[in-house]
Amino acid sequence: MLLNSVILILQETLEAALMISVLLAVNVRLQIKPIWIFCGVTLGIMGACIYAYHIEAVSEWLDGVGQEFINALLQIAIALCITLYIYWLFRFKGQTKQYDLDGRLVYSNQVQFVLLMICIIALGLTREGAEVLLYLGGFFPSSEQRFSMAAGSGIGFGIGLSSSIILYYALVNIPGPWRFRSAVILLALFAANMASQAALQLTQADWLPHTQALWDSSSLISERSVLGHLFYAIFGYEATPSAIQVGSYVAAIVLVGIAAKIGNRFSAGSKI
Repeated sequence: MLLNSVILILQETLEAALMISVLLAVNVRLQIKPIWIFCGVTLGIMGACIYAYHIEAVSEWLDGVGQEFINALLQIAIALCITLYIYWLFRFKGQTKQYDLDGRLVYSNQVQFVLLMICIIALGLTREGAEVLLYLGGFFPSSEQRFSMAAGSGIGFGIGLSSSIILYYALVNIPGPWRFRSAVILLALFAANMASQAALQLTQADWLPHTQALWDSSSLISERSVLGHLFYAIFGYEATPSAIQVGSYVAAIVLVGIAAKIGNRFSAGSKI
């Protein structure tokens, strides 16, 4: 029970925590007050509670595949929000720079970034948080397993939080334009990960065709290892990905690249 709790909580928290870290690192450069974190987290917790509470009814939707459909919908929404966020990042390079009364640099038209960051965090926590609540709720009545579950959950959450803190400080300490480029690359990988997971959910619901696995790398990196979970959260790593998952992954990266290119055309050429 202890190990299972560590693995499940780590898997559900690591992805959202790393995503928040990247957004915070970009947020430092954009000089936006981090109040959006509290808004996104609050909405995400509320969404997770509502989703978990109605999970039985949701599961019965669409001939028993409602949960897979809603999960895929959330993942697609996250990928689209990240894509729009990257578009505005590149377009933002041409926005007018302004200074507040204290002489600090402030960029105009920040509302797009704030709304998109809130949506990304809220949607991510709704999806991940519902899974955590369902897991914890399933074992909470059992006093024999309660301690092991709580200890394992704490360890898993601690590993996820520590990894996100390390990533944040690594990003903010990267010199020059590489901080921006690294953050954009990570966000693109997060979007691709969401698209790949959505394809898996829709395949399980028989809404997309089943395709064979393209490779098996489980002997190199196990999906159940800490490294495997870290790679899964950042790169969307799976040991046996299907052809449609890989196709969705590549398509999402291409879409993000197109959004960045279009946004860059609107910029005036100033560098972040």
